[in-house]
Amino acid sequence: AAHRYADLEGAPLVRLSSVGGYLDAVSAELPADLPVWSGELYLEKHRGTYTSQGRLKRANRRQEGLNREAELWSVARGPATYPAAELDRIWRTTLTQQFHDVLPGSGTREVVEDAEAAYAEAATAAHGIVTAALADIAAEVDTGDCRSPVVIFDAGAGAGGVATVPFAVGVERGPGVQLLADGNWGVIAAAPATGWTVLDLAFAPAPTAPARASGLVLGNGILEVRLAADGSIRSVYDAPARREVLAGPANVLQLFRDEPADWDAWDIDEWYDAAPVDAVRTVSVTVVETGPVRAAISVVRRVGSSTVTQQISLAAGSRRVDVFTEVDWRERHRLLKAAFPVAVHAPAAVYEVQWGHVERSLHRNTSWDAARFEACAQRWVSVAETGYGVALLNDGRYGHDVRRLPDGAGTVLRLSLLRSPTWPDPEADQGPHSFSYALLPHLGDLPLVLREATALNLPPRAVPVEPGVGSRPPTGAVVAVSGPAVVEAVKRAVAGPGSVVVRLREAYGGRGPVRLTTGLPVRSWCRADLFERPLGESRSGPVEFDVRPFEIVTLLLHLG
Repeated sequence: AAHRYADLEGAPLVRLSSVGGYLDAVSAELPADLPVWSGELYLEKHRGTYTSQGRLKRANRRQEGLNREAELWSVARGPATYPAAELDRIWRTTLTQQFHDVLPGSGTREVVEDAEAAYAEAATAAHGIVTAALADIAAEVDTGDCRSPVVIFDAGAGAGGVATVPFAVGVERGPGVQLLADGNWGVIAAAPATGWTVLDLAFAPAPTAPARASGLVLGNGILEVRLAADGSIRSVYDAPARREVLAGPANVLQLFRDEPADWDAWDIDEWYDAAPVDAVRTVSVTVVETGPVRAAISVVRRVGSSTVTQQISLAAGSRRVDVFTEVDWRERHRLLKAAFPVAVHAPAAVYEVQWGHVERSLHRNTSWDAARFEACAQRWVSVAETGYGVALLNDGRYGHDVRRLPDGAGTVLRLSLLRSPTWPDPEADQGPHSFSYALLPHLGDLPLVLREATALNLPPRAVPVEPGVGSRPPTGAVVAVSGPAVVEAVKRAVAGPGSVVVRLREAYGGRGPVRLTTGLPVRSWCRADLFERPLGESRSGPVEFDVRPFEIVTLLLHLG
């Protein structure tokens, strides 16, 4: 048809072209004084796609993390065992599910079933690669004279946290090890970013800021978290900052009628907020972990015809209040949100987006501002005053709304947890869901927010090993970075086993020099584009370069 329309009398002329050729042709016809729009082009439609089909969204986030781990630890394991073909297949499966109407949750029942099966298969394959790689690396780590050694791995930003170790009867353990409610050992672990470290369970010291649970109060010397009898969080006191974090009851589950006038799975209409459903009832509030590694309280609620079970926990030395959530969802045309009113007065909220973050105003002065009543974020959203802020983190939810409280009392952060449209999938979101989110008070520290959001999505892993002398040091890292950049990927180059790609980004909106060090045998290096094509001659010597705000940097490390 396109070829016929290239020369058909009475019809517009059509020419097949590449995207680049089209843009060149359009550019040649543009006037010199084009108008410029500063800021994002917010789509005033399809706000429901941030939340519809929550299992697919959680599976996507999990798969992105597994793929990152599989590539990283396969590089660390060694070039001879790098599963390039299998990783390529897994990535193609992952990216296929990110196609229009699949990941947005606006597909038919058959589409959803196919996608869930594809994600499950990809997760199993990637998990197998990670498990095999970590076992081989851990077996080569020098554990010295440890009695009960485990190797802690961190594929993320090196923020540490609670690592779980498979329970084994007879394992000698120190005071810094706790038997968790899930039946595993828990230990506070801090390995380098993209690296590992050895920990001896037999001598793990008690944490310097141990977690505790007393009645309905969780504390660790940094935060004190008080729950009410209904399971809501009534107070979060930040001891170092000497201030109350909350401006009202928090982690309040709110249920709304959600019946968009059009495009059921796609849209949320603005009026939903005027139709709350009073159907949240507390069943039980129980202390399930008392510390010292982690303290936790379980809260069970009935929400309409659904059951929501949450474990609210605080780890030793942590500024993060985690909320692990399991839901048996049985609603139709309902929207479930979790609300956190915080004592922070801010004119705008900062949302993480792909490869950076964007600031969105909290007022509704214009039609553009009012239209952003539901907005998308990746792993976190944060509000801040001078020197203090609060972030809401997640491991697989995308819909958010942030608004001011009256009279400057603070700000409400709300996370959309689940929807239940009935078209085009009449069974959308019905059944079991599991996900986590977390409240993070911080001292205006954006790098901390990013590290903790990464840790929530990529928690440390622990691999028990036999004591022995190994060829790898007790502590090491695949790559280490100093300067305003974070590592996003470490993988084998598409060109073959002779090169490794390290992809970084400037994550905070600044600039400056960056230095990368690595234990890999680097012969030379160069910068490359996203297709891994060199952007100049390779050079030897230190890997040093400058970054601009939000710049993506791809490095080719040639191994010798």
